[in-house]
Amino acid sequence: MSTKERIEEEMGDIPEEQAIQEYIGVSKIMGITYSLIADQIAEYIRLKSGPILDVGSGLGNLAIEIGNRYPHLPVIGLDISKSMVEMARGSLSSGNIDFIVGDAHTIDLHDTSVELVVSHGAMHHWRDAKTVLKEIYRVLMPNGLVYISDLRRDAPHDVVRNVAGMLNEHQAKAFINSVNAGYLPKELNDILVDLNIPDFSVHEQKFSRKTIVKNMTILRSAAVKSDRFNKLYLNLVIQK
Repeated sequence: MSTKERIEEEMGDIPEEQAIQEYIGVSKIMGITYSLIADQIAEYIRLKSGPILDVGSGLGNLAIEIGNRYPHLPVIGLDISKSMVEMARGSLSSGNIDFIVGDAHTIDLHDTSVELVVSHGAMHHWRDAKTVLKEIYRVLMPNGLVYISDLRRDAPHDVVRNVAGMLNEHQAKAFINSVNAGYLPKELNDILVDLNIPDFSVHEQKFSRKTIVKNMTILRSAAVKSDRFNKLYLNLVIQK
């Protein structure tokens, strides 16, 4: 999917610069998830060498959260939008993180070269999720981890309406379009089975008590406070 197609899919025919500003607005409402994911991952894997790959890194929020927690490990953010990559680079304060332009369907990395692959809010953009997941598994090291979080098509309507009501017209349209483009757990399960990937789970997004306590300050100040917010998302976890 090209940058233009990605923007038109969510927000309609508006300039890319305006679309990026709308993404920033959405992140202010929903961005608490990045810190939670970064802390939750630590409970799945003890990272040793890296690198860490963020597929569909967008404005860089998740890559930066993870990179700040692992300053000794290299973190790569991959996104198809040159404008978003440039903006993400402008947010950097750590030398272990970099952002590159690339297509998730053809990841330009060697086989078994990445210790951790993460992605948040990007999977519904992928033209062919099966191809991207195959690529992700190809670059994943033995004993590596994949942690993907994305909106789900069967999210409760009242929760979707609640979040959409906090957004402006363009943002709400993009959010609802993204929900409608999301996957169902069974659809992802069938893809992973078809790819012969043995050790995976697909479930509603959940965070441990330890992660919640660690993030209590940002959770208290978040625009969306209900734990029903998690019902918007599903998690795909793969361990190799």
